[in-house]
Amino acid sequence: MRPVRLLLLAGGLLAAGSLSGCRPKDDIRAYEGPQPEALAPRPDRRPGEPKRLIGALFYKEDSTWVFKVDGPEKGLGAQKEAIETFLRSVRFPADKDGPIWQLPGNWKEKAAMAPRIATLVLPDNLELALTRFPKQDLLANVKRWRNQVGLAPVEEAELEKSAKREVIDGVTAYFVDVVGPAKAAGGDQVVRVPPAEEPKPLITYDLPGIWKKEPPGQFSLYAFSYNQGAKSARLTITPLAGQAGGLVGNIDRWRKELKLPEASGEQIQKEAAKIEIDGRPAYFVDLANPKMPEHRIVGALLFQEQGSWFFKMFGAADLIESQKPAFEAFLRSIRFQDAKGK
Repeated sequence: MRPVRLLLLAGGLLAAGSLSGCRPKDDIRAYEGPQPEALAPRPDRRPGEPKRLIGALFYKEDSTWVFKVDGPEKGLGAQKEAIETFLRSVRFPADKDGPIWQLPGNWKEKAAMAPRIATLVLPDNLELALTRFPKQDLLANVKRWRNQVGLAPVEEAELEKSAKREVIDGVTAYFVDVVGPAKAAGGDQVVRVPPAEEPKPLITYDLPGIWKKEPPGQFSLYAFSYNQGAKSARLTITPLAGQAGGLVGNIDRWRKELKLPEASGEQIQKEAAKIEIDGRPAYFVDLANPKMPEHRIVGALLFQEQGSWFFKMFGAADLIESQKPAFEAFLRSIRFQDAKGK
């Protein structure tokens, strides 16, 4: 029997406590990293048809603004000129917290679900997503995008062939345009990029029965979802190197996703409840904007010398409220182990 940390809800925030208990062995889920999964063909991409990804990374101060669209090679290729013209229209005004742009006449913008900041709809139902992250490594992103279309990774010496550098209105940007087999008739050909450094720490957890495992996103290691009618909630687990922007930087980013008023670093630190995850100090936040009932974020952040972990549940506010106890139980169940399983 091993100690289990109990998180208690108090005044809308979690506090740490403890009790002794044990869990049935069959309830434990253990993973070292996402496993290869067959790629279901998109409605607009026939099986075996090449996949294309066009993206750009804008490096502005301590943030990386990522624009990305992928789809069938033929359909996306027809939009290449419009996409690049759009990307070159991106500007970062000093009086705004994010970019502005000139939208092509036949593009539309629709409501974006966090972590996206914007979702733009192109002809043929293609979607271009904008996401903001703490400063990201260019090579790691290019490797990830090549992997997503079924291409082998590149190394630093070859990076300039895959990422074209431009300076747009004083901001450095890198354009990426890759085409790969994605999934050919012979089977899944997606190349899995091996870990660059240490293997990812083993993590175990108890997954609530009503949650479903989903393919991980661009940066997340695991992803899960819960749907209720037309509403959905999504949980992601994301490990990043170092402090990855720290407590204030990451909570500030989450606040901006909900269009909440600016908060000082002191206020953010004060409102982040201190908890424990597997005996390790962490922070818990619950963010909502009454003007955006379709969005709410509940998350936990854990910072260690060897890296950071982010556990983020987001979706419709009322659905997040109903799933908050399950999220708390999920956090209580998490265990970290080294490569030897200790």
